[in-house]
Amino acid sequence: MSEQIKTDANQEQKNGQTNQDENVVNQTKDETTISNNENSQKTETDKKDENPTDNKSDLILGKFKNYEDLKMAYQNLQKQQGEQSVELGNLRKLKQVLQEVVAKQKEEEAKELEKQEYVNNYLAKYDNENYFQNDAFKNLYSEAFQALGTNLDTDLFVQKLEDYVLSRIMLKEQLKNAQDENKSATDSLSFSKGETKKSDKKLRFQDIPPEELDKYIAKYV
Repeated sequence: MSEQIKTDANQEQKNGQTNQDENVVNQTKDETTISNNENSQKTETDKKDENPTDNKSDLILGKFKNYEDLKMAYQNLQKQQGEQSVELGNLRKLKQVLQEVVAKQKEEEAKELEKQEYVNNYLAKYDNENYFQNDAFKNLYSEAFQALGTNLDTDLFVQKLEDYVLSRIMLKEQLKNAQDENKSATDSLSFSKGETKKSDKKLRFQDIPPEELDKYIAKYV
């Protein structure tokens, strides 16, 4: 009986050792499997890190799925460049307009300064009651200056105006003298009422003595 018990104990010990060995083997296999999986995953990761574009190998230029996407991107780029070109052109035109306005303003300012200096020079020369202190002269000079600007020869203008005024004075005197002579001639040719009644004959040129007729005609020729 004791032999049987001893035999069973030995058998159980063997079975336990076998189970333990199997557990160790299985654990080793599991650890090996886990290690292999980790190594495999690490290798996969390393490959991806070493070749980051492998997942983009099917893309056109590395970013377009197909030629339609590439074409659309190109068209959008052209559109953007066209809009930028239009904006740039408008900015250039605006800059040119502003430059022309500034240049025109400077030109006008220079002309105004030149005109002012021109007038001031002659104002000192003709500042008296016959010229710039005379309203009629100032009005005539203003019209001439507005028409000609600094091209107006002020000295010549004054000379012509003086000649004109002098000719008007002389013409007025001539008219007055002619009127006086006409009145004198009319008085010399008039007859008294008594003489008119005595003769019904009207005055005729053929009745005037030649010497008197010559004097009469000479007044009007």
